[in-house]
Amino acid sequence: MKKLKYLLVAAIILLFPFVASAKDKVNVYIFRGEGCPHCEEALEFFDELSKDEEYSKMYNLKTYEVWYDEDNSALMKDVAEALEEEVSGVPYIVIGTKTFAGYAASMSGQVKDAIKAAYEDDDYKDVVKEVEAGTYTKEKYEFPIVPVAIVAGVVILAVIGMVIFTSEKEEDVVETKKEVKEVKKEEPKKVETKKAPAKKAPAKKSTAKKTSKK
Repeated sequence: MKKLKYLLVAAIILLFPFVASAKDKVNVYIFRGEGCPHCEEALEFFDELSKDEEYSKMYNLKTYEVWYDEDNSALMKDVAEALEEEVSGVPYIVIGTKTFAGYAASMSGQVKDAIKAAYEDDDYKDVVKEVEAGTYTKEKYEFPIVPVAIVAGVVILAVIGMVIFTSEKEEDVVETKKEVKEVKKEEPKKVETKKAPAKKAPAKKSTAKKTSKK
């Protein structure tokens, strides 16, 4: 029984790296114009943020110049349309499904919150990437793809659990049988008692009067 428990612990330790794997970074997109002062201010903010140990692990920055690049300009309009927004200027910052039109230093806290929320969101959706690839749909339901290693691990743990459960049941049955046998051994033997012979009822005395002889 102890060996099975040790085997279960070993299986959990082996599977832990697959279950606790690091999350992928989210993409932060900036559609900007060459020479735009607010765009430069936003880029400086992200440059400083990339030096932050916490946030640097959460995102990748991707920039698209839209004033001189027609393809990038068309992509920005397509992204805004997909998100049902109207974009009239730059910078246009997109983080998942969250967007910011323009930039000012007062917005830095909101942008950081949006990055963290997207990173921690298990249903994070990279709209720009999907629009660019032509795979974006407004209502898209996808079943999560579970890594083969995790599936195999769950099956192994289930089998081990069944073996342990079955073994414990068998041990309980054996213990119960032993207890029953011990109880039978300890039962006292019944002593038969002899019945006393039934007492005879005393003879009834005659009530007739004796007649005297004259």
